[in-house]
Amino acid sequence: MMSKDDTNNPYSFKPLLKRNNNLKYNKHDDDENYNTLGGTNGRTNDFYSLVGSTDFENEGYSSTKQHYNLNYLSSSTFLFLGMYNIVFLWSETLQSSKFISDAAHNKNNAISVAYNFLFINIISYSLYKFSNISINKKLFTRIGLFIYLIFSILGACVFALMGELPYFKHFAIVNNFWKHLDSRAIVTVVFFSFIISACAILEIADSIMMRKCKKELFIILSFCFIYAVVLFYLDYFKAEPIEYHVHHAIFAAFLSLLFTNWDRWSTMIWHAIFMGIVIEGINFYGIGELYLFITDNGPTIDIISIIVISCLCTVIYLFYFTLFFHKIRQAFHKD
Repeated sequence: MMSKDDTNNPYSFKPLLKRNNNLKYNKHDDDENYNTLGGTNGRTNDFYSLVGSTDFENEGYSSTKQHYNLNYLSSSTFLFLGMYNIVFLWSETLQSSKFISDAAHNKNNAISVAYNFLFINIISYSLYKFSNISINKKLFTRIGLFIYLIFSILGACVFALMGELPYFKHFAIVNNFWKHLDSRAIVTVVFFSFIISACAILEIADSIMMRKCKKELFIILSFCFIYAVVLFYLDYFKAEPIEYHVHHAIFAAFLSLLFTNWDRWSTMIWHAIFMGIVIEGINFYGIGELYLFITDNGPTIDIISIIVISCLCTVIYLFYFTLFFHKIRQAFHKD
């Protein structure tokens, strides 16, 4: 039987098995349990206000639609990481089969499997936590999670098999890539772009109605900012020539950030598909799938250049630290 301690333990899998589990935001819960799970108390609200989020109680949707925020239980994180590892294994199975040509992936051996497993878990965990996913309680069922797993596997395997089609064998998003596309590839790209765009618009509309748009916009801009810093470093340290190559794992990771408010089946399914594509990309091509900007190694780093940028970034961080640390500390200690 489930004990009361298991029910309130944020590291236990058992709450996930309860019908009314502790992922739910409910302002009538007892204070101890609510504070443990990051409820709508002042500290969390103050913390999220620092990044321009809306009122945190509205983000939890305890009053109308009741969503679960998947970030607030470690057990839910491991639940999804387990699914992503299953997707990795099926992707590896397909890669090792005769259905995929040798030219369609990096050399497949023991060390590639072992370290791709490591990279996939790091990337999947980071994306999952970074996305701050909320799910409608009606979708958070055994059947719902099983459907998510199936579409993740399909996303990985179907995308890999599409790469075996003649008109997709050399498809890559690089400079002027559209000039070299086969007409069949153009039709396929336009078809899926239309469907994804329509579902993304629905997600944006849901986010606006549920007052989550600011938070989702912050997540997407943060993702873009990271790659902007990468480009800055390449340019600052005089790497040339710099060309972009949008690997499908990067593109799928970005698109997954557009589908983090699982209020409808389509949003949840598209997120599953994109995560499957991310996993397939890392599994087939390794960590190089995260390289958006392609260049030569560039010159050796000059000591003066690195000292200048180190001092500048340290000053910026200390300014941020001075400005926000007291507010964040107050938020965490506020009852």
